[in-house]
Amino acid sequence: PDDNNSFLVQVFNWKKIDRTDVSGMTNVTLKDLASKRETLRITYPGMCAFVFEMLLEVVYTSVIGWDMKENCPTEASGLFGEVSAVSCTIEEQGRGTLHAHFLIWSDAFKQLRQSIYLGVEVNAQMLKTPLYK
Repeated sequence: PDDNNSFLVQVFNWKKIDRTDVSGMTNVTLKDLASKRETLRITYPGMCAFVFEMLLEVVYTSVIGWDMKENCPTEASGLFGEVSAVSCTIEEQGRGTLHAHFLIWSDAFKQLRQSIYLGVEVNAQMLKTPLYK
């Protein structure tokens, strides 16, 4: 997530910076709004971390298919098929915003690789097939 452009950071801090229609704004006005959003991010880094954590939970649950509380796969698999383990490292960038690196152990790695590199169509059943028996 981009903290400088996060609507949630504005909402949780009770600050309304962005307007709905930007089509008639000048570059000077747009730069002024960007500066105000950056000041908001610098002033409230804890809120930015809270929003980051909320979005990270969505990525874990919906994209990866991993239950962070139970530390196990969710019932509905994510984009990578059945996942057997996940590792995540969170780092701070130079401008003070957070970003994450994931290492995902997917049981369907071979099928996903064939889909990406060879153009083989992969269906939901193939993603549930283990690589070895």
